[in-house]
Amino acid sequence: MKMARASDADIDAVLEISQILSDLDRGYMPASDEDERIEWFDEDDAEQCQVVLKKILKVCQKGNVFRVAFGMAVVLDPRNELLDPDADTIEVHPKIVAAMKSDERYQWLRRRAVMIDGSSDTAMTLTLFYDEGPTGEFLDDQIDDFLKAQGKEAQC
Repeated sequence: MKMARASDADIDAVLEISQILSDLDRGYMPASDEDERIEWFDEDDAEQCQVVLKKILKVCQKGNVFRVAFGMAVVLDPRNELLDPDADTIEVHPKIVAAMKSDERYQWLRRRAVMIDGSSDTAMTLTLFYDEGPTGEFLDDQIDDFLKAQGKEAQC
């Protein structure tokens, strides 16, 4: 699933609304730009509730709050395989970690210039040249050709 990325203004608006809700939860009227004194919030006071609602609506006009909340839902969706579903903290999905490790290995080979013999239908022979040999782009082409011969496409 894809969706538009939250802007800095969207994130700032969510953080500001979160602060307002936190203040209310602790029993305080949200801080005001004009007045720094502490005032207790009374949810039965219609005037205070109107002030809070106007403040929340004003903050909502600064950014798209839904985009931030729904964006996080998209990031956390296990079908997207972006984050590790078994971790209690925000960690990269194990598949991404494995792909990055695989890329490290490939880049190591690529830097050392590798000759590939893909003449066999089932195997690929690699010959390493530490100082001389084909370029990394040549290696890319050779691997792509080998995968194509195997009926696979490179996922790059």
